Amino acid sequence: MSFERQLAQRRGRTDDRVLGTGYERCRRASLRETTGPAVEASLNAQRLLWTSTPFFESAEASFYGALSRAACCSVGSPDRDREHLEALTAHHKLLVTWAENCPENFEHRSALVGAEVARIDGRELDAERPYEAAIRSARENNVVHIEALANELAARFYAARGFQTIWHAYLQNAHYCYRRWGADAKVRQLEQLYPQIRTEGIDLRCDRDDPDTSRASRSGDRDQGVRSRIG
Repeated sequence: MSFERQLAQRRGRTDDRVLGTGYERCRRASLRETTGPAVEASLNAQRLLWTSTPFFESAEASFYGALSRAACCSVGSPDRDREHLEALTAHHKLLVTWAENCPENFEHRSALVGAEVARIDGRELDAERPYEAAIRSARENNVVHIEALANELAARFYAARGFQTIWHAYLQNAHYCYRRWGADAKVRQLEQLYPQIRTEGIDLRCDRDDPDTSRASRSGDRDQGVRSRIG
């Protein structure tokens, strides 16, 4: 059984509800780009890890915690962001270890966090391949919400560098994958920020004809209420 499916099944258990709320808040805050609440939710989730069977929730807390920390960091400001960088590094090491042992579940997560680490370090060329690796791995393993997130973060990366054509392609892919996942509020957020993506063509990196990907978009997170509130 895949990590995503096991995680989805565990969310309904009584002993996991408190912790589940913690990392769901972390994930929602990360996707909304509200970095302060995302970091706070990540810390709360980590404090509660002892209350449940730890691995599944720990993995998600590390992933979204890492992205929350990365979003708080400024490029080339290691002294000011030291606390965030230390936490980000710790999360990334865990994800790398898990990816080595179970690449189908963690390669995309590890690669995406690795890309963010390189971006923050100012190693732009070193960030390019991990962003694409995260997208490719998520697509190959039918984890459409991670593919959406990786495309969005890659779009921001290229936008900051002034590469408008590349930014636009990744943004279109992010919009399409979020829509397939069912994150309606996130789709609306992107459409409000970038109205042109409502009508323009979509790059088919997120393969709309792949039945396995369609199944993954349903199984990656079975709580439609959570998805519809993201944004």
